[in-house]
Amino acid sequence: MRIGFAKREITPPVGTLLSGYAGHRPCSGVHDPLWCKAVLLEQEGRLYGLLVLDLMCVDEALCGRIARAVAPLGIEEGALIVCAIHSHAAPCGIIAGEGPLGTINGDGAPKDAAFGDYLQMVIQGAVEACREAKERLEPFRMRMAQGQTPAVGSERHTGDAGSGDMTAAHIRTESGREVILYNFPCHPTVLSAENLQVSADFVAGIEEKLGVDMALFVNGAAGDISTRFTRRASSFSECERMAGIAARQVLALLEDKAFEEPAPLKGHCARVTLQARRVETEEAARKQLEETRRSARGQYAQLSELLTATAASLGGEAAVSGGEAPCRIGAALRPKEGETVCGDTVMSFQTEQGKWYLLLADGMGSGEMARKESALTCRLLRQFL
Repeated sequence: MRIGFAKREITPPVGTLLSGYAGHRPCSGVHDPLWCKAVLLEQEGRLYGLLVLDLMCVDEALCGRIARAVAPLGIEEGALIVCAIHSHAAPCGIIAGEGPLGTINGDGAPKDAAFGDYLQMVIQGAVEACREAKERLEPFRMRMAQGQTPAVGSERHTGDAGSGDMTAAHIRTESGREVILYNFPCHPTVLSAENLQVSADFVAGIEEKLGVDMALFVNGAAGDISTRFTRRASSFSECERMAGIAARQVLALLEDKAFEEPAPLKGHCARVTLQARRVETEEAARKQLEETRRSARGQYAQLSELLTATAASLGGEAAVSGGEAPCRIGAALRPKEGETVCGDTVMSFQTEQGKWYLLLADGMGSGEMARKESALTCRLLRQFL
């Protein structure tokens, strides 16, 4: 049994639309390069391949086009796995269909001729990476381990710990080259929709921190597991911090494992049909939206009554006429490290009855999005008061 590995850069040109967050986001620059990474395994004269692309996603059409392109290298149909790391700072338009993700036809041909050049770069990068990997096939030893990744991702709606199962494989070839494959489920979403630079998110820094020739992130069934609650900011410095956490967990898993001769590879390929989520009719959706709004109005009304009662309990003598505040009010806000604005909002105002209110809304998270939400909260409370 022999193994070989190689990679090719697939960084898109400036101006390419970025994927994720369903917005129109043409990239303004490149923070870190994107890669197509290939690992080929030869067993009993047959080649098996794994391609990991620093993209948002891949579909059957693109996978098929790549499989046909690498077939002349001896990689048979069904012996190649193509996957993406799911970075939201990578190009969109790489799957078939309409919408922000899809700009290629079902046969893998681009609808947009301009984007076709980038698709060709990706496919050519896959071919070149596989060719070099084949040329560098050599005997190897390996070690494997399984464990948990509690500090990387969590359930993105509640913050509860998600399924953080991690599998890591460390391979050392006869010539001393090393590659690590690590698998755990997580949306790499440290960077927010405001980021317009190309990046592999926190995945970008893991390879260097592992100290090997190449490292591949084989993303798992991420579902609702993301970095929404585990990240401290939406910045590149935070990507580095998260990369360090992931790398340390990989190395900790492998630390006590010894390198051994590889066992024969066994695998199974099956097509799984997933049950589609039930989508409500437009009428039902509008009804649900109105019920949600009515519930929210009721909750805000209760909050208004509570705040009014609290203010009244302070005594009518606190009211001041003439528009002059009974005290001087000052506030200072400091952005979180890596952010340009603070996510909190401070507001003070006087009612027609002469009462002064001081509001402080703690933003959910940090940065511009948190600031907008906390500011909206203060404005709504002012209306109710």
